[in-house]
Amino acid sequence: MFLNFYLSIALSFFIAFSLTPLVKNFFIKKGWIENIFLKQKKSHNATASRSAPRGGGLPIFFAILINSLVFLPIDKHILAILLASFVVLLVGLWDDIKDISPRFRFLTNILVAVIIVASGIGISFVSNPFGGIIDLSFLRIDFNFFGPHSIWLISDLLAIFWIVFL
Repeated sequence: MFLNFYLSIALSFFIAFSLTPLVKNFFIKKGWIENIFLKQKKSHNATASRSAPRGGGLPIFFAILINSLVFLPIDKHILAILLASFVVLLVGLWDDIKDISPRFRFLTNILVAVIIVASGIGISFVSNPFGGIIDLSFLRIDFNFFGPHSIWLISDLLAIFWIVFL
């Protein structure tokens, strides 16, 4: 078990370390760089004194994707998380290249949260600060669509809120 943990860390480090210079050089060659003197608002490091290439999410995405495919059992939850992270990657790259509106990015965050919650990932219980737990799965809608499914109203809305806003 611990061997897989260390192998996954080593693999993700190797993938991200190997892909970062390639992505950096590609973005510089395409001219997709951030001049932080002209655009202080998008700079992550306001004290830097040179241009910075964009696209840093690509190596991280591929490191997580390959690690997930190698070390995790593939089920509908993993596929939904990978699909949602791919949507986030596409929107992030589009924003790096074209500077899209914050409203559109916010709407895609809601879409990503809905993808994850629709796969069955939710928050069914929360801890009560005064002791015990609070069950959030009591209000639900059951239906049959390619098999039995349930929508837990409070639980799913709380999960979407948690993913989008926190």
